[in-house]
Amino acid sequence: MHSKGSRTTRSRSRYRATWALVLGLGACGIFAPAAFAEEESLPPVAVTYTGEVTTTIHRTEHLPENAYLKLNWTAAGSSLGKDGALPLTYTSMSGSLIDEYSNGCQEYNRTFTLPAENPQLGGWGLDENLEYPLPGWKYQVSPPSHLQPVHESYVVNPCNGNPTLFFDNPEPATVDIRPLVNEARAAEENALFETIEAPPGESTTVTREFNSNEDVVCTCLPDKTPIQGHVRLTISVDSSSGNNNVQQMPPTPPAVVPPPPTPPLTAAEQARQELKDAARARIITETAWAAGLEGAKSSGGAIGLAAALLLPSAKATLDSDLKTIKDPPLPDYTDLAAPAATAGAVGRSAGTLSSAESALRQQSAKVASITGAMYTTISRDSGAIAAANSSAAEEQAAHFSVLEQELDGVLAAQVKAGKTVAAALRRRHAHLTISKLTMEKAINAVEGDAVKDGTPLSTFKSLAGSALTAKRINLASELERGQG
Repeated sequence: MHSKGSRTTRSRSRYRATWALVLGLGACGIFAPAAFAEEESLPPVAVTYTGEVTTTIHRTEHLPENAYLKLNWTAAGSSLGKDGALPLTYTSMSGSLIDEYSNGCQEYNRTFTLPAENPQLGGWGLDENLEYPLPGWKYQVSPPSHLQPVHESYVVNPCNGNPTLFFDNPEPATVDIRPLVNEARAAEENALFETIEAPPGESTTVTREFNSNEDVVCTCLPDKTPIQGHVRLTISVDSSSGNNNVQQMPPTPPAVVPPPPTPPLTAAEQARQELKDAARARIITETAWAAGLEGAKSSGGAIGLAAALLLPSAKATLDSDLKTIKDPPLPDYTDLAAPAATAGAVGRSAGTLSSAESALRQQSAKVASITGAMYTTISRDSGAIAAANSSAAEEQAAHFSVLEQELDGVLAAQVKAGKTVAAALRRRHAHLTISKLTMEKAINAVEGDAVKDGTPLSTFKSLAGSALTAKRINLASELERGQG
């Protein structure tokens, strides 16, 4: 749905003059010139969104726990004579996501409440099917977003007997309300989020429901998984004259009470913050590397194959550092994370490039393995801080520094291997330029992966910065730069 922006006096005058001529009134002086300058405001409309979602994902051979999601919310907005992207105020939000293991232990219990940013700017959209006031015009109201904003808090009940941990997530969070379905039911899922048309001067309510109880096969799950789901979305649109055609004065805002001063960070908290800042500094380079490989993958041939083999490690590295910044606490904070073992050099796949490509893939896999261990380490550090175990927190912070030093060495080796591959590609006169259009699609794919893995798009854009600006790139230059 698009927005036509504000309506100018010139456009209003043009439509008044047009209808004066059609009705034969222009020559009669009924529309005086002064009336042409009067601008008509779009009649205001009020909307209310309500929703309820329940999803149960049952454990399988490769999925050790059941997952139970519940979410209920109500939100309202008023156009006040405007259209386009408008504020949406959430009046209620409640829900939870519980992981339950076969022995009944509920290790992770997430609770969802009203988002801190409320109202949500641009939370709903309003348009018209025809230019107002042409006969037959109607409001077009956007559906609810499939990513509902929430405030998120954790209760971690370690199944190994360690103390219960509490964690309040300070970052904006979202819950994806789309049902998990097989491809055959994708059209039903899409129908939940279609635009609503509502005639002016009336009250219109539309309710949409989706129910499922089936085995689902999708890339988001390790294997065929039994899932039960229910989604119910209701949109009420009211533009009746008795309810919404008079703009009400806003209520007097409550007195602003200054928040209490923030206590100084402890040494452990300060160390953890420095580790998260280091991860933030890597995000831009990691995003550019993943996007470049995503774009190169579509070029086909030896280059496309090489990019496709490098891409999983690049995405895993980026995902680990995004999680490092979020650092949900882990209960096993007395253990130290070791990088997962990576496969050795793989067989020949692209002629003379095989050896250099194999070395580059091996170093990239090591980067992903080490950053994964770093994410686990900082989350265990957060768990130790939440449990007030200062010695364990210091041990985790020290271990993170060791992993950082190891990462620096592997990144240098990755750059060296990348330069070797780039030189070999140049000698073969390979086509190494990736167009801006291809990079736009590649960046969209990287953004989608970040959102799917739990990072709000606005947060990812603020972290990745210039790396999300599409431009033509040279693959050899990207290989020489690497993720360092």
